[in-house]
This record gives sequence, structure tokens and C-alpha cells, in this order.
Amino acid sequence: MAYDILIRLPVDYVLRQVRPKEKGPRKGQKIRVGPVFVNRSSVRLQTFQRSTRCVACGIEGELFSLERNGNPRYHFNMYGRNAYGHLILMTKDHIVPKSKGGSNGLDNMQTMCTKCNSKKADTMP
Repeated sequence: MAYDILIRLPVDYVLRQVRPKEKGPRKGQKIRVGPVFVNRSSVRLQTFQRSTRCVACGIEGELFSLERNGNPRYHFNMYGRNAYGHLILMTKDHIVPKSKGGSNGLDNMQTMCTKCNSKKADTMP
């Protein structure tokens, strides 16, 4: 699947930009980036605002990319770099997997790189 990359920005800059104006998730809060609007109240972005570091291996997210994947809506993906300098997609992970009764709430989310998240699968820590 090809990503339509519009813009790449450093993590700290984007987190300051996308931070919701009020505390707590608010549906419909969007930020304008160039010609598109991006949701800034998603649980994924709130998870990244708490930590940009993978809880398993320690890779630090260092840039956001505004992308869409076969979807008309754009979203921010966060990337870190592995030891070889390759970009690694950072994800939000359910601490207690949904398959084990975990919620979709912010208190059940943590930041992980895709490699560590796929290793963890639906296991609990």
C-alpha cells in the first residue's frame, strides 16, 4: 500500500501544534496543515503526547509524517530511527489487548514501534 506523503515535521513541533486546546478528548478538533485538516483529538496522538519512546526497545519517535493510506482523510504517523538509521513506524499499543478485555481508553495505551508491537501481539506484559 502506497502512502501519500504530504509533509514531514519534527515531533516536538507537531506535538505543540496538534495538542488539543482544552484538556480531554474533544471530537471535531482539527488542525489545518497546508490544504488539509487533521484530527487532533485522536487517542493515538494523545498517546504520542504522553511519550514518543517505544516502551519495549526505547526507539524515540523523531518526526511526524502527514499521510493517508487509501483513505480520503489525512493523519499523522510518527517515525523513529533504528540503529541502522532506517525509519520505523511508531504505533499506539493496547497494554491489555482488546481480545483480553482491554479498553480503547488512553489509560490502556502505550507507544511502541511496529517491530516490538508485532512481537507483543495480543499478549499481556
